[in-house]
Amino acid sequence: MEICSNFPRFCIMDVGRGLLGSLAGAALLLLLIFSRLGLAKQDPCWTCRSLVNNFIRGIEKTAGQNFGGGNTAWEEEKLAKYESSETRFLEVMESACDKSDFECNKMLEQNEDHLETWWFKRPKDPSDLFDWLCMDTLKLCCPEGTWGPDCAPCPGGSDNPCNGKGKCNGAGTRSGTGTCECYTSYGGPQCMDCAVGYYVEAKNESHLVCSECHRSCSKCQGPGEDQCVLCRKGWMLHDMKCIDIDECGTVDRCKSNQYCVNTDGSYECRGK
Repeated sequence: MEICSNFPRFCIMDVGRGLLGSLAGAALLLLLIFSRLGLAKQDPCWTCRSLVNNFIRGIEKTAGQNFGGGNTAWEEEKLAKYESSETRFLEVMESACDKSDFECNKMLEQNEDHLETWWFKRPKDPSDLFDWLCMDTLKLCCPEGTWGPDCAPCPGGSDNPCNGKGKCNGAGTRSGTGTCECYTSYGGPQCMDCAVGYYVEAKNESHLVCSECHRSCSKCQGPGEDQCVLCRKGWMLHDMKCIDIDECGTVDRCKSNQYCVNTDGSYECRGK
């Protein structure tokens, strides 16, 4: 069995261990596979953000409602206004997490007291709930453009992380590496260099524009085929240009029942 050969420790071969052992082994195997596929639990900051977003939607959904009883005026006089009541708070809490979202429900259960504090003791401005709960109280998130345990600025500065040419790993969370993951055509620690196969078309102290080299160049000074500095695989530099190497004319590369066809930067073997 291929799974057993790849993950021998998680295969239960002894039938005597019974169904329970088999299920436990299968669960461990699935957990390992999911973690390798990047399906492990999400960053706590995003869980907190999702909880807050759902909580705010619950506030909006219950806005303008009342106790729904037969004598609303009496209820509001005796039980306090519905707007700030425990009844409304519990209704909002019910929709704060999807039933299938284990991490959100766990966070909600662990921090119900914090949400009660915000609801009953702080001015109810929904726009400040994320900052108050996720950043200041639980310390799970950071302001945009910062990352890590101390909310350090991302490369390029918190106002313009990675100079707008990439994403800062972990930005907005207390985790990550704080390194720039540059968009296509850009590179360097702050994404202020051109990637391999691209050249500087325009640049000043704060902005950079990179454009793609000619298809034959791996490094160049401009867009033309005569502006190559280094050639891509399958090409060679000749008279300041990268010219295609004729692989078919140099070595017998195909099987006896095939013939070689030269292509730009490569070759193909086709059946006779």
